[in-house]
Amino acid sequence: MTILRRSFALRVATLAAGLVVLVCGLGFGWGYLRVEAVLAAQLDAALASQATSFLEELDQDGLVGLTASVVAETRRRGAFVLLQTQAGTRLAGGIAGAPVALRGFATFAAPDGRNLRALGATLPGGLNLIVAAELAPVRQGAAALTGALPVAGAVAAAAALLLGFLVARRLEQRLRAVSDAAAAVIAGDLGRRLPSGGSDDEFDRLTATVNTMLVRFEQLVEGLQATTTNIAHDLRGPLFRLRQQLEAPAQPRCRRRHGRRRAGRA
Repeated sequence: MTILRRSFALRVATLAAGLVVLVCGLGFGWGYLRVEAVLAAQLDAALASQATSFLEELDQDGLVGLTASVVAETRRRGAFVLLQTQAGTRLAGGIAGAPVALRGFATFAAPDGRNLRALGATLPGGLNLIVAAELAPVRQGAAALTGALPVAGAVAAAAALLLGFLVARRLEQRLRAVSDAAAAVIAGDLGRRLPSGGSDDEFDRLTATVNTMLVRFEQLVEGLQATTTNIAHDLRGPLFRLRQQLEAPAQPRCRRRHGRRRAGRA
């Protein structure tokens, strides 16, 4: 297991898993912001359409008709609609926490903690109409549409780690077999060859090349041994004769010295 933890393949798989998580995290953030912006734009368009409908009510039925429409809309749908004066006096409907005399789009927090997106319009006669909607559905929709990215990133990271572990384990097994064969050759077993996986991949091609080299190395060693044996056999006769020649002059000298010693004793 310690060898696997130091495996290059496992380190690459871990790095790839980290990159997958990082990319998915960035993608989730970017996607969430984009989807939220699109949904917020759609909400603004809906608020503008609603405000336009009320303005048409004002043109057709006057202030009385507009007031009745605001009250009816508030009761029927629970919508956020407010008709007020420029000073902030409520005439119909109601939006807690709404700005006074709002013009254009604005986002604010209601007293109950809900975030509202509002559109204010100034009406003839110094009146102010505000229509609003909650922002929570926008954020929930954005999270729902992009929520699959973190899950996909986690699954991809886990798959990368698992694949890296399997590859590292397989690679470690093949390298161990190669190392054992190389150790046997170093120990003197010149007939040992590297095992082949049988898949004809790059490892098998490298194994075939190394085995060819080992065959050539064995042939060279055998040739060297044969040459050495022949040289030793060829030199055996001349060396034996040379030894005899070197020892031959020494024998008469030893005999003369031995004779002189015997004469002296006599």
